[in-house]
Amino acid sequence: MAEHPFAAYLQRLKTTPRALAELRRVSPATAHEDVTAIKYLAGWAGESALGPRRTPFIVAVLFAHHPVHEPLVPFAEAIRRLGRDDALDQRMDQLLNAPWPVLVTPLRQMVWRLKAAGRGFDYGRLFEDLERIETNRNPDPRSAWAKTYYRMARNPQPTE
Repeated sequence: MAEHPFAAYLQRLKTTPRALAELRRVSPATAHEDVTAIKYLAGWAGESALGPRRTPFIVAVLFAHHPVHEPLVPFAEAIRRLGRDDALDQRMDQLLNAPWPVLVTPLRQMVWRLKAAGRGFDYGRLFEDLERIETNRNPDPRSAWAKTYYRMARNPQPTE
């Protein structure tokens, strides 16, 4: 399977530390309106790729904060590998149930959890998933995220 074009673009962006530093100062929620983000994303497949969509901007800012791209590791699989507990279950529930306008907050929190654990994931796949959510195309990838995450039992609680 070939590398997703947006993930490849992010990998090239990674070779410019200044770009990542500047993108880290951009809020993912408003990145689509930020001139710094526009400056770095305008080269992504020309103007037609940007259009009115927010997805490329959100993913680019998240990548700037945690530039560990692991092809073929879906986002929900990376989260599942953290191991389930009450706090992670609660954050996952927030992510799975968040409407598009506020999805970026729980998404950012999950990326920071993955960063703290040193875990990467496939940014190209996340791009595809978010684009599907943003444009209301079926199937909604959050169903697949839930199936992936909840297929593992929670960590057993110690008994005394």
